[in-house]
Amino acid sequence: MTSRDGTPSQVYRSQERMFGSDTSTRNLRWNDEQYAYYGLVSPSSILSTVSMSREYDGNSMSHADAWLETVTIS
Repeated sequence: MTSRDGTPSQVYRSQERMFGSDTSTRNLRWNDEQYAYYGLVSPSSILSTVSMSREYDGNSMSHADAWLETVTIS
């Protein structure tokens, strides 16, 4: 989600509509999510992303604010 210089990555920018319907919502979500893997997975070890989708709340069909992502790492 974040480039080496700390700005939103090109991949994020190409898919940013998934993070909210307006710029303010997308910026808030980007600020929350950019550190989701901090200390667990180094961005330089990610070879490719396989899929990304939102979680659902409980037994409903409503989306939660959490995202699940599958990555291939070296």
